[in-house]
Amino acid sequence: MNSVTNKKALIETALISTITSLFAISFSYIPVLFILIFLIPVPYMVITTRHNIKHGLIALLISSLLIGFLTDIVFVLFIILFFGPLALVMGHLIKRNTDEVSVIGIGALISILTIFLTIQMISMIGGFNVIDSLSVMINEAIELQMETLTSMNVQVSDIQGFFDYLLMLFPSIIIIQSLFLTVINYYGTIAILKRLGFKQHTLPQFSHFKLPKNIIFGSFIILLLSYATRFIDGIYTDSLVNNVLIIFIFVFFIQGLSFISFFLKKRGVYKPVRILLIILILLISPLLIFISMLGLLDSLMDMRKLRQK
Repeated sequence: MNSVTNKKALIETALISTITSLFAISFSYIPVLFILIFLIPVPYMVITTRHNIKHGLIALLISSLLIGFLTDIVFVLFIILFFGPLALVMGHLIKRNTDEVSVIGIGALISILTIFLTIQMISMIGGFNVIDSLSVMINEAIELQMETLTSMNVQVSDIQGFFDYLLMLFPSIIIIQSLFLTVINYYGTIAILKRLGFKQHTLPQFSHFKLPKNIIFGSFIILLLSYATRFIDGIYTDSLVNNVLIIFIFVFFIQGLSFISFFLKKRGVYKPVRILLIILILLISPLLIFISMLGLLDSLMDMRKLRQK
C-alpha cells in the first residue's frame, strides 16, 4: 500500500514539476507573463503540503533541471534561492496546520533573509555595494535625461530627491514585498488545496484577518528603540525610523482593509462588490494613512470582537 502511495506521490510530483517548469520557461518567450513569477512557489507548497518536504524538494530539483536546460543558470539560481526555501517551509507549516499569521510571518522572514543574503553575496563576490551601484545608475540616467526633464519644467533636484528617498526606504520595500509575496502564495495554496478536496485546509476569510494582540506594544517598543539609536554613532537614525514607520503603516493598512471588508460583509454587500471596493481603495493613495489608522484602532480596541470569539 505504501509503495503504491509513494509511486502516486512521485508521479504527481513529476507532473506538477513539468507544468511549473513550462510555466517558468514561458517567461522568457512571453515577457508580459513575468508579472506572475511571484506565483512560482505555489506548486511546490501544494506538493509539500499534500505529501512532505522531501517531495517538495524533488519537485524543485526536477523543475530546476528542466528550466536550466531550456533557459540559463542565473534564472534557475533565482528560483532556487528566492522561492525554494520559502515554498518548502511554508508548505511544511501548512501541512502541520500552523495558524495563518505564523505561516505568513515565518514565510516573510525567510523571504527577507534570502533577499538580503543574496544581495550580500553579490556584493562580496562582485566587490561592489549593490545599493551604491543602483544609486550611481539612477543618477547617471537622470543626467542623461536632464535636457528632457528641463524642457518639461521638471526640477532635476526633485527627481533625485525622490529616488534618494526610495533608496533610503529600500529595506522596508523589501520587507513589504516579502509580506505581499507570502500572503499571495499562502492564499493561493490554500485555495488550490481546497479545490483538491483537502477539507482540513479551509481558505481563511480576509474579513477575519487580525494581527497579534501584542502588536501595539511591540510596535511602540520597536519605534522607541529606533529613536534611541540617535545616541549611537554610525547608525542612520532617520533612515531606520522612516523604514520602521513605513512597515507599520503597511501592516496596519492590511488590518484596516480587513476591517472594511468585515464591515461591508456585515452590511450584506455582495462579495464581487466588496472586492471591487477594496481594489478601488487600493488605487486611492490618499486613503492609505486613514485606513492604517483604522487598522491601528481595530488592533487597539478589537472593534470586530474577533479576539472574544
